[in-house]
Amino acid sequence: MNTMADWHIAAQGCFQSNIVIATIYATLGEEALAYGFNQTETPVVITEGQLLPAIAKVAKDCPSLKSIIYSGEKPAGIELPEGITLYAFEDIVKMGGENNDQELTPPAKDDIAVIMYTSGSTGLPKGVMLTHYNVVTTMIGFKHGLPSVVPGEDCFIGFLPLAHIFALCAEMFLLSQGCMIGYGSALTLTDTSPKIKFGTKGDISELRPTYMAAVPTIMDRIRQAVTGKVAAGSTIVQKLFNRAFKSKNEAYSHGKHTPIWDAIVFNKIKIVLGGNIKAIFSGGAPLAADSQRFMNVVFGVPVCQGYGLTETCSAGTVASTSDLNSYGKVGGPFSSINLKMVDWEEGNYRVADLKNKNIGMPRGEIVLGGGSISQGYYRMPDRTAEEFKPDENGKIWFHTGDIGQMHPDGTLQIIDRKKDLVKLQQGEYVSLGKVESMLKAANYIDNMCVYADPFHSYCIAIVTVLSPAVSEWAQKNGCAGSSFEETCKDLKVVAEVLRSLQDEAKKNKLARFETPAKVYVEPETWLPEGGLVTASLKLQRNKINQHYKPEIEKMLE
Repeated sequence: MNTMADWHIAAQGCFQSNIVIATIYATLGEEALAYGFNQTETPVVITEGQLLPAIAKVAKDCPSLKSIIYSGEKPAGIELPEGITLYAFEDIVKMGGENNDQELTPPAKDDIAVIMYTSGSTGLPKGVMLTHYNVVTTMIGFKHGLPSVVPGEDCFIGFLPLAHIFALCAEMFLLSQGCMIGYGSALTLTDTSPKIKFGTKGDISELRPTYMAAVPTIMDRIRQAVTGKVAAGSTIVQKLFNRAFKSKNEAYSHGKHTPIWDAIVFNKIKIVLGGNIKAIFSGGAPLAADSQRFMNVVFGVPVCQGYGLTETCSAGTVASTSDLNSYGKVGGPFSSINLKMVDWEEGNYRVADLKNKNIGMPRGEIVLGGGSISQGYYRMPDRTAEEFKPDENGKIWFHTGDIGQMHPDGTLQIIDRKKDLVKLQQGEYVSLGKVESMLKAANYIDNMCVYADPFHSYCIAIVTVLSPAVSEWAQKNGCAGSSFEETCKDLKVVAEVLRSLQDEAKKNKLARFETPAKVYVEPETWLPEGGLVTASLKLQRNKINQHYKPEIEKMLE
């Protein structure tokens, strides 16, 4: 099911009874659903009513499936194969209340708590086996690395999918500390979110949380919403905001506050996030330094980047809430994690770069060990052996495929990823993820996917755009179409979006071969339901490339 209280209630019941949970995103499609059900030989599925049609389609191909429990409304016309029983969640809760004398079987520390399927950005999803010991170790790391919770006062807004390891572990930790949780969704988060009716309030305005976690795409959207409103204002409003931002940014860099600018400008903007936010935690993908700085300055709260993976039970590193100037870095390791780097010769990253006077920091593939490290992939021994490797003492280390550099202050920065590196025709390497993270802050951009291949000397980009900003520019320049789709096809609009990307590339000092030479403007926002991004809004790069194959081929002519 999607993120909601019933999800967490069901999970806690399973944990207490030593029942293994397997999580899989409903947005991955029928093939992935059937694959997950059959690989784990699942007898019971807990879901929500609106997802029943997708499960009903694959149920006949899942011989182990015997029961489906749904929360919420049940759509009409659901037909299930013979032998599968359908239950409402509230009926199961009632049955439990009437049979509360059952003895629970407590788990041992090495028992599997959850088999969490990755979001499958490359191929079929992998089931990561996480033990109760992994989960508890991660929560101890959270206790040491995250701010203290004030029970009865602090409130967290949950909208990231609970089938994502960070969301699950973060919520379990917060509940254990007495923090309240309110549930929302990415499409109803703010007053201007796509599924909020004009004039009504979004989830954040209603809940007014003190803490929130968000992926970079969400924060990029918040930033664009603010800058869009400023751009739509008068010249005086724009000048006032720009001056206030510059002044507060300079003050923050010296550890000072700006109460006058806050009173005149920024306190009004803080209402976008409810007005009570103490800290925002970012993970899932690199957050552009400009976006992090913008959120810090405008909302007056620390935006702390973290780094972790499903294979490490979300534990890794996290930036301190007191370090407001650590832009682009993901902090130091949790107490539950050991971190080291190994050379990646192909990418020219070496631990010995510490002694290179032009670099001065060790660089290489990030390798993680410790109590949070998974036992491996469920029923995939060969893949497990590839990525979970023992050292000479028998200790298991997970090889992440991410490239980092360690700063002198002990904080980590993610600078590349093995799978995102493409060698161009002239021999230059382009890191697709790096380019995307740097260009997402460009005007008009909502999301983007950079493409490159070895047969060309340049890269291109497919972007989704913010309709208010693009429509406004098109109106002013006389090229607005009868629909937003037509507007996005106008050559003047395409040229303006490309110009914005190239200006941002120049600002970030990207090389010419890293700067998109052409762009395709997609009018529709990428949502998990469309299959081009995961439930945590990561790009499904292979699927995007296939979906836009005709447009890519045309740009490469």
